[in-house]
Amino acid sequence: MPFAWFWFSVAAIILLTAVCSSDVVVRGRYRRVGADDEAELEIRALYGLIRRRSVVKAFDWSWSGTEFLVKRGQQGVAHIDRDDVERFFRNTRVALRLTFHLTDVVKRLTARMRLTEWEWHTVIGLRDAFWTAMLTGAAWSLQAGLTGFLSHRLRLCAKPVLRVEPLFGSSVFKTNLTFTARIRAGLLLLAGLSMFGRILRVRGGIEGWVKLLTKPDKAEPQRT
Repeated sequence: MPFAWFWFSVAAIILLTAVCSSDVVVRGRYRRVGADDEAELEIRALYGLIRRRSVVKAFDWSWSGTEFLVKRGQQGVAHIDRDDVERFFRNTRVALRLTFHLTDVVKRLTARMRLTEWEWHTVIGLRDAFWTAMLTGAAWSLQAGLTGFLSHRLRLCAKPVLRVEPLFGSSVFKTNLTFTARIRAGLLLLAGLSMFGRILRVRGGIEGWVKLLTKPDKAEPQRT
């Protein structure tokens, strides 16, 4: 019997090591051609055994009165009103209050994330050459600025590929952004354990997080 437990322990250690050594891969792509959009986000874990992919096509953003409309082609229209925005920020403040120095966990985790792909190609064209040049410079500044910001937050493991091409004499706008980020599953596990310990350091942290995660999305109307 002790011999069987020995091999069971060895197998458990090997399995845990393999899981912690695996990468959680996040790959995203956003493309806009004229007024058409397409976004894709894929998450893979455990050597591809766990895979989640989400695709949104032909969505448009517009503000109507006090409501934010997210149109997703044939998938319907999602409404985000002012209450939804306020609820998001309110829940964020509550999460920060219920966790001891939550921002430290986030900063340390993002610092361990590896950006292995970052490609951004934009084509801009207006019939006016002056405004084409102006918008081309603005687009280049935006791409370079965002890339520089990410380089200070993540570990760049591949050279970023940035291109902005002016197309004089034509009215066109195309942009295509592709990125791949990786992080060890073991680091996510350690971050989860660290976050749990930080929640325990706050009085009422566990009860507060349970209420935060289980309460309904929409607030109930107040009774008069």
